[in-house]
Amino acid sequence: MPRRKKGTKKDRCNTWVECEIYERLKELSRRRGSSVYNYINELVETSIELEDRGVTASAAGEVLIAWNLLKAAGLIVSPILGGSLNEWKGAGVRLGTLIKHNSLDVNMAIKVFSMIMECLGHVEVQGDRVIVAGIRSNEDTIKSTVEMINAASSTAGIKLEVKYENGVVLLERKE
Repeated sequence: MPRRKKGTKKDRCNTWVECEIYERLKELSRRRGSSVYNYINELVETSIELEDRGVTASAAGEVLIAWNLLKAAGLIVSPILGGSLNEWKGAGVRLGTLIKHNSLDVNMAIKVFSMIMECLGHVEVQGDRVIVAGIRSNEDTIKSTVEMINAASSTAGIKLEVKYENGVVLLERKE
């Protein structure tokens, strides 16, 4: 059990982290204009709140990375609806360039593409496959989204294939 310091506004417990991590925490807290103590408490409290909701901190971080990539490519979840097929492909090329520039692996790219496909219907991720069923978008939006993701994966050099058949969108890793 950690030692407690008594007599402060709140009881405090000592804990230990590796020196390298502590130095990074010091730098990040300095940039935020916060004390290391307050910054660590904020990080830990946020992580605990996420875990209580069934989300790991690393999963939340991955979603945030994906969201920021989509935002940077101008594709906040529902990309350029109504645009021409060339506009969708152009958005895919921009997204693929960002994926490549940020050195994202195939699994992270699949998470990004899954977020995009949320606008089409119910998304189910099964390892290297993503299935979208219960489609609620029109044919043009579906076909444009498929072309955009194919353009993004091609530009990023990621071997994925997205196709639309029998009312289902399927994204699979190509060998």
